[in-house]
Amino acid sequence: MADKPSKRQQRAERNRKKLVRAAMTVFSQKGYHRATLDEICKRANLAKGTIYQHFSNKKGLFLGLLDSLMTDLGRSIQEAVADVESDLIRVQTAISAYVEFHAAHRGFYRLLIHEQSSFAKEIREQFHTKYFSHLRILEEVLGKGIKSGKIKKMDAGGATFALVGMCNSIIFHWLMSDKPYPLNNEVRLVTEIFLRGISRQSSGTREVRKPLRPRVDEQNRTKRRGAEAQRRGA
Repeated sequence: MADKPSKRQQRAERNRKKLVRAAMTVFSQKGYHRATLDEICKRANLAKGTIYQHFSNKKGLFLGLLDSLMTDLGRSIQEAVADVESDLIRVQTAISAYVEFHAAHRGFYRLLIHEQSSFAKEIREQFHTKYFSHLRILEEVLGKGIKSGKIKKMDAGGATFALVGMCNSIIFHWLMSDKPYPLNNEVRLVTEIFLRGISRQSSGTREVRKPLRPRVDEQNRTKRRGAEAQRRGA
């Protein structure tokens, strides 16, 4: 059994959370380069020296904020689906939780898109550890649906990447828009397409054909016409 944190440790953790919350607000409002540690500490109502007990500099604070945000995203998805029994509703709930979390932190995600070139390597490292951990949560949700037979048999990992790709596309478009708009319709659209497809037939793929390769198809027709001409000449 783990020892209970001391009062000093508890106070240090509270201060860290205060700094992260304050950093979220200041970075979102002013951007990374215009934000200052003085402003962040003032908003957190903490002495400036406190920040160096947790982060080495502004860049470290920004990356710490990103780490905290990714952890919160995974927790939000887990909590949202925890008590949902229906496999299909669990998938729908996970989609909503994923999109709604980004919507709740619009300012920071817009900042992340614009500022990531400043320290792309560190952000990639954060994403490899944290981003893919919440993908595993979504993969587990889909895996349960596949195992129960509610979702047709497929590779859960590949399906997860496809689902997140759809979600990220609508989120990115929303983030880049000048005026935010409700994402409810987009969530319903992603859910409808992912769970039911876009075919009007319930069977889904009966009338779907592989795309033709026009150049090869034309070459085959030319060869057939040439062979017929040779037979007639003979």
